[in-house]
Amino acid sequence: MKNALKIAAWPLLLLPAFGAGAADYAERADVRAYIDELVMLHGFERDYLNGLFKGIKHVPSVLRLMDRQYEAQPWYKYRKLFVNEQRVKKGVAFWHDNAGLLARVEREYRVPSAIVLAIAGIETNYGVNLGRYPVLDSLTTLGFDYPRRARFFRAQLTEVLLLGREERLDLAGLRGSYTGAVGLSQFMPGSYRSYAVDFDGDNSRNLWRAPDALASIGNYLVRHGWSRGGAIADRVELQGKTDGLPFNKALKPWLSRADAEQYGIESVSELAESEPLFSIFEFELEDGAREHWATYHNFYVISRYNHSRRYSMAVYQLSELLKQRYAREGKGG
Repeated sequence: MKNALKIAAWPLLLLPAFGAGAADYAERADVRAYIDELVMLHGFERDYLNGLFKGIKHVPSVLRLMDRQYEAQPWYKYRKLFVNEQRVKKGVAFWHDNAGLLARVEREYRVPSAIVLAIAGIETNYGVNLGRYPVLDSLTTLGFDYPRRARFFRAQLTEVLLLGREERLDLAGLRGSYTGAVGLSQFMPGSYRSYAVDFDGDNSRNLWRAPDALASIGNYLVRHGWSRGGAIADRVELQGKTDGLPFNKALKPWLSRADAEQYGIESVSELAESEPLFSIFEFELEDGAREHWATYHNFYVISRYNHSRRYSMAVYQLSELLKQRYAREGKGG
């Protein structure tokens, strides 16, 4: 089995801190209270934590990026970023190089290889873009200086400290996305601890290596309810007026065929007969038109990875292109 990833076992490079200035986190009352909590609840050594937080820097750029996320863009712009020829070509090459591994992951978790691969493609371009932000700096900045989601990011900071202890990670050298997601699969620390698996049998869960990362994606989807063989989405043509129809209401399917009639949908073609419930989503096209999709349970499961209809649709559409191209080129490469 080939492994297309030519990267180190753990990301230990000491990269620049993006112009970040020292925030004296170790001297702040709220951080000192947080350290007290870590000592009391999780048994950390106070001196270790004090030393760690003295080296943590405030990173203003992560605060700016939180308000400029990809998922806020119109669909036609978002789609171009991730569902394009470069991602398809690189993904198919990765599939050929890791065919045996992907087949084993599919057998174990019953999630199609194309879906696992599409998520890796969107998250990190198949391991090329693993993130360059110091994880401790990012999570501390967001956990203590981003009030809107401080509770979430402070919890993730706790998770990464526990993860470092469990997996013996060099936390000072750990790099990831500006939100603190790490590895080929871009798991947040809490997801890493809950869903990462040791698929290559080396007694560590290393999401910077393809076997563990791809298997962990499969495990994550299964643990969130992936239905083997279930439909994901269907492009639909709506007959009659669409004003007032329940578009974009919930990622979790909630409409039945009877509901569709109640809402005045005269004809919804090509709905998967095996799926009792669906949602209807509207996506913006570049020419001002709209396209409509019926989405099912497995679409909702994909959205547990990133709670965005645009993200889930990009995963689905990229997976379809990867599957078609791989089949056309032949499994032998």
